[in-house]
Amino acid sequence: MSRFHPGRKVAFPKSSVRCAAHLPLRPIDRERFPLLPVIGAASRPGKMRVDMSNTYIIEVDSESAGIVVRDRAGFRFFSASRRFNSLEGKLFRSPREAERAAMEFARRREAQAA
Repeated sequence: MSRFHPGRKVAFPKSSVRCAAHLPLRPIDRERFPLLPVIGAASRPGKMRVDMSNTYIIEVDSESAGIVVRDRAGFRFFSASRRFNSLEGKLFRSPREAERAAMEFARRREAQAA
């Protein structure tokens, strides 16, 4: 059974109504929140490498053309606007190549419209 009653006013004591900024800071309970080792490049100094992002936003003339997502074969394009639907699902070697293709596509489309 729900304890929520719409339209019913609940009175809180003045001492319980406070902004979070005024609450005292308490030490973290290490039994409930134990320190865990960081998993990543910093925890493996012998295997330091730069991890690349898996997703990139592609913009053309301050308009979102779409995103590219890392795939096993490369980077797959997903359009964010109808204007770039013809690039949907295409595979690129790099995010930079996808960006160039989107810019070239927009340039060709503007030339056809003129």
